[in-house]
Amino acid sequence: MLLHGFPMYRVWWQPLFEYWNELLLSSIDAPSTSPMHVVACDLRGYSDGASPDDIEQYTYNVFAEDIFAIAESVFGVGVSFHLMGHDHGAALAWYSAAMDVNDRLESLVTLSVPHICLMSEALCGNHTDEDQVVASNYFNQFSLADSATLNDAALTAMFQSFGLPVASPEQFQKLLWWYHGSLASAISMPRVVSDQEVQAFAEKFGPEMAFFVQNTRQAIPMEERECVPGIYEKEELTIKISTLFIFGLNDFALLCNNPYATEFDPVLIPEYEHITSFVLPDLLVGPTMTEAPSITSTEVTSVASNIVQNPAILVGSMVFAFPVAKDVVLF
Repeated sequence: MLLHGFPMYRVWWQPLFEYWNELLLSSIDAPSTSPMHVVACDLRGYSDGASPDDIEQYTYNVFAEDIFAIAESVFGVGVSFHLMGHDHGAALAWYSAAMDVNDRLESLVTLSVPHICLMSEALCGNHTDEDQVVASNYFNQFSLADSATLNDAALTAMFQSFGLPVASPEQFQKLLWWYHGSLASAISMPRVVSDQEVQAFAEKFGPEMAFFVQNTRQAIPMEERECVPGIYEKEELTIKISTLFIFGLNDFALLCNNPYATEFDPVLIPEYEHITSFVLPDLLVGPTMTEAPSITSTEVTSVASNIVQNPAILVGSMVFAFPVAKDVVLF
């Protein structure tokens, strides 16, 4: 099952589906081909048929229930499955894997977002990553209950200027309620930083890295305030299944090459291996992914074996390969 992020829809996965289909057609007679049933859908708030007006229906507890209900409907009652998520879908995937008391998940793949406990610690607490706090400062604006309509719908207008097909602020609000339902809960809420801190961040990383935070602050100005920690302890968020975490090195919002994301606490994922800047060739999945140099089939086999043998293997790139998909379903 594939979980899209913000503000994407199920079609974000289309390039991956097309790659899988091409791979299937080219290897359909190979004895080693293992068909898979792959499902992606517009998640709660994104789907016209699943966008309740009650803000309390946009929490990670509810989202996780959605995942397992969809899986039961599509894959069958009690059938285990693999879970992959990007961005907000990745954060939800981390949460769902930790809360999988019925052992429905066989493996976990997350793109862009590190383990939510690490993210929480980076945003608030004794292990705060101040650069990540600035990069994530837009969380404060996004999480407001009326963020899409404040200041003459300035935030909605900003995203419309970016090309997001938002029909109305009311529609966009339900996408933003994902932030309202997850921050200061599953994930810590960062403090609201000062203009001077944002300027220092821009000078350190370049204006393009601070562009999004600066524009969000212009749309919805906020007074400085303290952070709010997440509500979960590490032991509650331990991942016990095989896990692959993939992230970009030039992400303006998620600084996953910083130590907070690479130096995993073994309580969260026992026995893991981190591979820096490891990329696979020509397997591009989305518009944020870049060309990768070639790599030998022996190296690919080695990585695949490690993923099977180790509970977790963390990869510092945004390019990846997966098994063949047989029945690709888009809801």
